[in-house]
Amino acid sequence: MLKFVSLNDRDLYFSVLALFVFQLLYSIYCS
Repeated sequence: MLKFVSLNDRDLYFSVLALFVFQLLYSIYCS
């Protein structure tokens, strides 16, 4: 389960990075 209450800078960075990678793979897969 995702926790948005107490995010560290590293957790926030990892979340953004994971979202970016997911969108990249999704765009490649659907192209």
